[in-house]
Amino acid sequence: MSLNGITIQKDEKGNPKKATFDLKKHPYIEDYLDNLLIDAAKDEERVPFEDVKKKILKKLSSKKKTGGV
Repeated sequence: MSLNGITIQKDEKGNPKKATFDLKKHPYIEDYLDNLLIDAAKDEERVPFEDVKKKILKKLSSKKKTGGV
């Protein structure tokens, strides 16, 4: 099934499984999907940026010491 810039793919039983959007025709859809993700994550635990940065730097430095990439 194809609408103006939207394609819906169905499985063998005819159930909708996937939608593809032409972002040139529907540029707002990306913002809508971003907002869905933000809303879904609103109750997740927050980790301060500095903690994440330290963890990444520690992991990178340990890989350099062991010769890993």
